[in-house]
This record gives sequence, C-alpha cells and structure tokens, in this order.
Amino acid sequence: MIERIIKTQVAAHPSARPQDMIKLCFQAAFGAEHLLIDRERAYNHFINEYNATDPTDEPLFEEISDYYARMNLGAVKREGIAPERAFDAFYMTASEKSKCGEDFEKHLLSVEKLSKENALPFSFDEWRSLLEEYRTLGGGPVHHSSAYREAEHPAYRVVAKKYIESIKENNNG
Repeated sequence: MIERIIKTQVAAHPSARPQDMIKLCFQAAFGAEHLLIDRERAYNHFINEYNATDPTDEPLFEEISDYYARMNLGAVKREGIAPERAFDAFYMTASEKSKCGEDFEKHLLSVEKLSKENALPFSFDEWRSLLEEYRTLGGGPVHHSSAYREAEHPAYRVVAKKYIESIKENNNG
C-alpha cells in the first residue's frame, strides 16, 4: 500500500525530493508530528495559515497511510468547511498516540526500493545520502525541502482518516 501512496504523492507533487519522502514516511507512520501543548496557540497558527491560503483545486484529502491523510487547507477553504472543524480534526489526531509508528522503517525501505527502480524523481544515491544524514542527525520530523515548498506551496494538516467523513458530513448539514 505505501508504495502506491508514494507513487501517487510523487505524481501529484513532482518536485518531491528525498527529504519530502522522509516527511511523508514519518507522517504516514506517526501522524501529526506536531506536539500541541497549547491549543489556543496551535489554533491561532492554524487560522493564520488558513487565512493566508487561497482556495485550490487540490483534493480535500490525500491518503498517506491506512490511518492518516493530509487535509489540504486550500481545499478546506474551497469546500466551505469551517476552519474550526478542520482544526478540531487535526487537534484530535495530534492528541492521539500513533497506531502505526512501527511502520516508519518499512516505509523508508519502500522509498529505497522505488528509488532503486528509478520510479522516483531522484536517484538511489541521493536517497541513501540524505537518509544517512537524517539518521546521523537523530531522525525525527523534518520540513519539506525548499524545492517542494517553492513548487508546491504546501498548506495541509495530517488528520486521522476516521475523522474524514465527519468533516464532510458536518459540512453538508
């Protein structure tokens, strides 16, 4: 499944670099990497990003694992979903313990396999080099690469897939 998701993400976001694949694998395994200690501060940051984001034609949700999806803020705005509802789904996700953190290494191996097969927009050598540097620095969450940020302008939050239908249903009635 993760190989299909990786290929789908690369097709949708062709500027993806090795760093972006590490971020994807991390989010697919651990969910929302944000530690939300201060709900009000997190909400204010969310609202600021939401307000700065234009409506887009992106999908509302992009699947990243069996449990998680990226919720695109531009699509939230386009669909007229209340930002408070979107934030609540993100906040509830970030407040839960990941159900699939042990999958992180498996996901990284899938990227390695696909890079060896030349199925990604970067070489196997680029992948191995960045992965080695990532591990040397201690791992953990990473930011998107500058190439990805410049080309894609990402504005999303990771949410548990179990909240998707309630967001859509509550938007319609």
